Amino acid sequence: MLIETLARPRRWLTLPQELLAIGRLIAARRFEEAIYVGLPIDPGSGSAHPQTPISITRKAARIAEAGKVPPTDGMATDQQRRLEDAARLAIAKSRDLPEARRQQSVGMRPALVVDTHIGVVRSGYTRRTQALRQALGDLGTTTAEISRDGVLDREVLRIDGSIAECRDVTSSNNLSAFTANLADEIEQAAIEMQASLLHAASNHALGFATLSAARRLGIPFVYELRGLWHETRAALRPSYRGTLGFTAQENAELEVAAAADAVLANGDGLAAWLSERNCDPDQVSIVHNGIDPTLFEDLENAQAVRQKFALGPEPIVAFAGSLTAYEGLEDVVRAMAKLQSKSQLVLAGDGPAGDAAERLARESGVKLHRTGMLPQAEAFAILAAADIVPIIRPDTPLTRYVAPLKPVEAMAAGAALIVSDLPALSSHTDEGRGVTVPPSDSEALAQAMDVLLSDKDRRLRIAQRGQAWAHEHRTWKQSALTIQSVYDTIL
Repeated sequence: MLIETLARPRRWLTLPQELLAIGRLIAARRFEEAIYVGLPIDPGSGSAHPQTPISITRKAARIAEAGKVPPTDGMATDQQRRLEDAARLAIAKSRDLPEARRQQSVGMRPALVVDTHIGVVRSGYTRRTQALRQALGDLGTTTAEISRDGVLDREVLRIDGSIAECRDVTSSNNLSAFTANLADEIEQAAIEMQASLLHAASNHALGFATLSAARRLGIPFVYELRGLWHETRAALRPSYRGTLGFTAQENAELEVAAAADAVLANGDGLAAWLSERNCDPDQVSIVHNGIDPTLFEDLENAQAVRQKFALGPEPIVAFAGSLTAYEGLEDVVRAMAKLQSKSQLVLAGDGPAGDAAERLARESGVKLHRTGMLPQAEAFAILAAADIVPIIRPDTPLTRYVAPLKPVEAMAAGAALIVSDLPALSSHTDEGRGVTVPPSDSEALAQAMDVLLSDKDRRLRIAQRGQAWAHEHRTWKQSALTIQSVYDTIL
């Protein structure tokens, strides 16, 4: 901009206005980030509000970043509404709910209300939904699916994958309006499908809208806590922790869980998170991540995998999944650099942390192969061909409480597992089923990898124990049995 201004002196006249506009945008984004409460509209895509003086926005941002409620004087109306939503949850911790009705008739089937359909996004969240519905169906419990997919500025409601409703969401970018509109749509969909209960999965915005719909219909409501979205955001953007929006999201999750007829927790860690925050443990059932054993049959053999992805003869260290900052991929590269080319690293997936890991690998002389996102069968084949799968997450609240799918899938594929010594991960390695190392300790990881790569018999024993345990104790059928028992209890 400076070079262009010097070359065109007339632009000097507009430079102050341009700088003011940039400053207003930066202040507005800081403010929106500090009061973000988990809606699909990301504050990073928000725009500045010319009608709000920049001094007011900057002051409000500083106060909200400190977890306090700034004054609303002089703010644009939509900014005020979003601030009021965050303040209500962060301070008052409760919202008005429809009065519960007595159920007039019994519906035909449970309806799962989820954030995204697997036909739109393939992730651990959508794969869990698909697997649980399939396993419940195999047990004789047919379910419907209502999914909410945010696509740019549109909100799409799907029933069993087919679009049922599509609307503009720019007019409902505050939490109150968003959940009210979504509750109406969920209620109508539940009536049409004759839902016997509504079972919503994270996050709280979807949960509250589903809870409202269930109360109006007089049918039971189940809330499934699959993760902590505010902790995920804080893991990627540390400045978000402690903001008004962070506190609001945490309180909102607890509010929805407390109002539910039953709560399902994705693993022991999230059950502990709820218990530590005074959620009634008698209301909580643990529904672990699982596997479908049939998906690990007839996978391509290791030789075919090496040929397909042009891998060398060295032992394979593999990771399959989203390449994010909290997966500790750079720690894996640093550990492998200490082993002086005893192995090669395969990253099957996409994400922002992949580039950083690749750069570090080049600098460190580590042989790294990136496959990009793969079909599930190919990703499982890479895990089956791997000698070691390290799940080396750093120590954060997110990684302590939230259990990923990755460990159980690696074990089911027959790879030797190394994980960070964190509650959400270390239980997988009990009784010799894997190895734990301190989080973010590349030296300890290098030593553990060296031991397993040097001792094939030990590596195979660990892999075989882990595989047998996963196929016996961590299947989607077992998870579905837990859900079916909860349904039977509250219906």
